[in-house]
Formats: sequence, structure tokens, C-alpha cells
Amino acid sequence: MAPAWTRSMSNVTIVPKDDVVSQLVNTLMRDGKKARAQRLVNDSMNHLSKKIGEEKDPYNLLREAIEIASPLLKISSQKKGSKVVHVPTPLRDRQRRRRAIVWMLEAASKRGEKTFEERFASEVLDVTEGTSTVLQKKLQVHKQALANRANAQVSYGGQR
Repeated sequence: MAPAWTRSMSNVTIVPKDDVVSQLVNTLMRDGKKARAQRLVNDSMNHLSKKIGEEKDPYNLLREAIEIASPLLKISSQKKGSKVVHVPTPLRDRQRRRRAIVWMLEAASKRGEKTFEERFASEVLDVTEGTSTVLQKKLQVHKQALANRANAQVSYGGQR
């Protein structure tokens, strides 16, 4: 068996330097095991490239899927007297990507494929094809924001 220092170095995979991919890796990381998260992302991109063919870049497809699944708004609840008012609030780019990544990971965990890599690759493909449950969740949030748009301009937390 190889020494410990050579084993740990062989587990590190090369992931492109990109904000979206690094945010996915950091969201996927548990207990500080970043190399494991990078390997999972790399393996799922390999599964995705097998599904879509070698001529397309799976990382571009991942970026596109995250962009498609990203919500524009969030609904925050604020109290006004004895009532709770739902206020739609715009999200910044990083927050939008984070929500989309978390939703995609949740949807992938509910799928039926055997390994995480296969589930996540299938989920990315479904988001780009428009058949994922993530898109229904995004649409639901946007509908709720549209229904509560009258509360958007009111600020319930300032000075009295």
C-alpha cells in the first residue's frame, strides 16, 4: 500500500477555476472534506458528458442549469402589528446561485439512480430540458412574489 501522503494527493481532482463550480463544491462539502466534494462534482460531470456527448462541455451545461434554476426573489416574512406580511426581496447573484444549487442538490437526492453522481448529472440535464421539479419550485416562489408585490415597497423594520 502506498504511503499516506501519496494516497491523499491522488484523491484531489482538478476542477476548473470558476465561481459557479467553486460555489457548488463548497455547498457540497461536508466536514471540511473539499477533495471529496471536488471528486463528486468531477465524477458527476463525467457522467453528464457521457449523457450529452463529448462535443459539449458539461461545465457549461452546469452553469446554464444553475442560471435557469436561479430565482430572482425570495419571500421574507415580516410582522406588521398582529399580521405577518410576506415581502418579496430581490436576491444578489451569489444568493441566487446558492438557492439554485441547494434546490438542485435536494431534487437530486430524491431521484432513483444509484449513485449521487448519476442523480446530480440527471438533475442538471432535466433542468436544462425544463422537466425538473426545481423549475416548479422557482415558479412557485415567483408566483408568491407576484401575489405579494404590493408589500414590496413597504419597509417594516425602520425607525418609528
